Amino acid sequence: MTPSAFLPKARRRLDELVRWERRLNGWEERRFDRKLGVDTGGRLEPLELTVPSGDASAGITYLGTQPRLARWWLSALPPDHGRFTFVDMGSGKGRVLLFAVQVGFSRSVGVEFAEELHSTAVANAEAARGHGFSIEPVLGDAASFEFPLGPLVVHFNNPFSEKTMERVLANLSASYERESRPLVVVYQQMRDEQPRASNAEPRAPRSRAVSQRANSLAPARRRRPTDGEALHGTDLRVSRGWNPHGGLALSTEDPSRVLRTRGGA
Repeated sequence: MTPSAFLPKARRRLDELVRWERRLNGWEERRFDRKLGVDTGGRLEPLELTVPSGDASAGITYLGTQPRLARWWLSALPPDHGRFTFVDMGSGKGRVLLFAVQVGFSRSVGVEFAEELHSTAVANAEAARGHGFSIEPVLGDAASFEFPLGPLVVHFNNPFSEKTMERVLANLSASYERESRPLVVVYQQMRDEQPRASNAEPRAPRSRAVSQRANSLAPARRRRPTDGEALHGTDLRVSRGWNPHGGLALSTEDPSRVLRTRGGA
């Protein structure tokens, strides 16, 4: 078969797979909401929402994390969830907070700067309480959030701009310096995006290297870190390649234990 004949068939097959995956993701998301009686779906732009504290232009589209993807990276975290507080930066309606409490985290705290999303998260917290799950939505600017003491898992799903990210990571590093403790950072969907209106053109593809965020947590290091290598300054460790969606994971503990993938550590 010549390339000219093969490529159209390959594209059609890929389009079919993408449509199938979207349908499956949508079904799983609706099933999750129905089971708990919550609302975590939808797609919302920060420029169209009420932001009492923070810069709306620094926010990125709200689109809840896919359940299958969340199960994947949650399974790669330390198994003793109960000793960690889970923090979701840019928590939206609280879907990831609910995932976290379902797998046994001692606390599940979310920071969201849009009033509408936060209000929905509060309603979802009330509904989830009837199922024995407790989440803590917080309305505020992520750049000024003070991280809780004790072991932490901090999650980002591409929630805001690079400028805001730098301030958040500076706060996180300062928190670690005040109290050295187990700390895991998970970053997924790393994309270079700008806020837009609902009818705007599609976003640019992912463009920043994972190591840029890792270096933000280790200002003393100038070269690109390698997998499993200790980062000077905060003694964080980086491991990449376990998330096909552009994921980053940092930990103060053994990365071979913290970040196990389907193919091994």
